[in-house]
Amino acid sequence: MGATGSGACAELRTVSVPLFANESLEPRLEDVLTQAFRDRFSASGLKLGSADAAEAVLRGTVRSVVVTPVAVNEDFLAMEYMAHVAVSFSLQRKSDGKVLWRADRVEEETRFYASSDALLFRDNREEALLRLSRKMSDRVVDQILFGF
Repeated sequence: MGATGSGACAELRTVSVPLFANESLEPRLEDVLTQAFRDRFSASGLKLGSADAAEAVLRGTVRSVVVTPVAVNEDFLAMEYMAHVAVSFSLQRKSDGKVLWRADRVEEETRFYASSDALLFRDNREEALLRLSRKMSDRVVDQILFGF
């Protein structure tokens, strides 16, 4: 599957994805999301370029991250959590500044297991946010390039 769809941005050949902004309290999530989007654009056949050389620039802002327990044991200790992330996006053509695509709030969520081991809990949380980032990038890039 390549970038040959019928979306409003299907004619793009190069895109820049600068580091997303992060308005949440989740450290380094902008790094994970930015990399997921760069990887997804590359996999679609587009070339990644610098902000100066690209035809368009995708900017993202992490608006919120909410992590809540969704399953507890008989002692009311969390066994599983839900991570919910909201991000806003804007894809702007460099030549004339026209906004080609915009989404004020794209949301994605995923679950992960709790653990009494702090390192395992952190690893589970980070893996969940990585999965979430990949799901979001797949959905958003397909919508941008293919119109769905």
